[in-house]
Amino acid sequence: TWRRDLRLGYLPQDLPVLPGEEHLSGGQRKRLAIERLLADEPDMIIMDEPTNHLDVDAKDELKDCEKIDILISHMHYDHCIGLLGWFFVFPPNAEINFYGNFDQWFGKQTISELFRGPFWPVDPLAGKEDMIHPLSEFNGRLELDDDILIEFYDAPHPNHSCIANVHIGSKKISLMVDFGSLDGPPAELIDGADLLIYDGMYDDGSIAGKEGWGHSTWQSAVNVAARANVGQLIIAHHDPDSWDRELRAREKEAKKIFPNTEFARSGERIVFW
Repeated sequence: TWRRDLRLGYLPQDLPVLPGEEHLSGGQRKRLAIERLLADEPDMIIMDEPTNHLDVDAKDELKDCEKIDILISHMHYDHCIGLLGWFFVFPPNAEINFYGNFDQWFGKQTISELFRGPFWPVDPLAGKEDMIHPLSEFNGRLELDDDILIEFYDAPHPNHSCIANVHIGSKKISLMVDFGSLDGPPAELIDGADLLIYDGMYDDGSIAGKEGWGHSTWQSAVNVAARANVGQLIIAHHDPDSWDRELRAREKEAKKIFPNTEFARSGERIVFW
C-alpha cells in the first residue's frame, strides 16, 4: 500500500551537530535536514519555498536602524543575488545608501538590473536613484560619519571590483576579499591594520587551474599579514568545496605562520575595541 503525504512547512533548523560545528549556516542546516530526510530512501518531491533566503535574525537586528550604508564591491550574481531578499529585511523608514563602482557597470541603474522583469515582479529602487552612489563621486574616499572613513582601491578580480580600508576612529580594518593576486596588495596599503580580512579561498594546491578567477590562498594571506604587521587576520571567502574539517586543519597550519589568525565562521562577531 502506497501512502503519499504532502507536508508543508520549514525544514528543521535545530539539528544536532558535531562538536566544533556550532557555526553551521542556515543553508548548511537545511542541507543536513534534507540528507536526514533522504536517509530512508523515501518517495519524495521537494518544492523549495521561494523566500527561504530571508534572514529573520538580521531583520530583528536591523529593526531600529535609521541609516544603512552598503558597499557593493562587484556585481557578480553569487554576491548580489541576496539583495533580492534583503529589501524585505530593511526597516521601512531607514535611510539606505548603496556605494559601488557603478560607473563601470550600468550607472545608477546597476542594481535595478537585478530586479527588472521577467526575473522579478517589482523594482524596490524605482524612483529612488538618489540611494545609488558611484564611488567616482568620492575620489576614492568616502566619509560616512565624523569618525568613519572608507578608502577604496581597484582589485584584481574579473569585471571590476574594489577592496577597502575602513577607518573607525583610530582603528583600521583592511577588507581584501575577492583579491586575485598571490603577491598581495602593496604593503603600505594594509600596513599596521588592526584587522585584515583576506581572501583565502584556495590553498597552494587547489588554486592550480584557477588562476585568473580573482581569488587567493590562505598561505598568501598569512604571509601578507606577517609582512604588513597587522594585528589580527581573518581568512574569508572559503571554497564551497571545502569541508569544515579541512578548513580547521588549514587554520591550524595558518596559526603556525601568523598566530593571530582565524578562519571566518558563519554568524561570528569580532569585537576588537
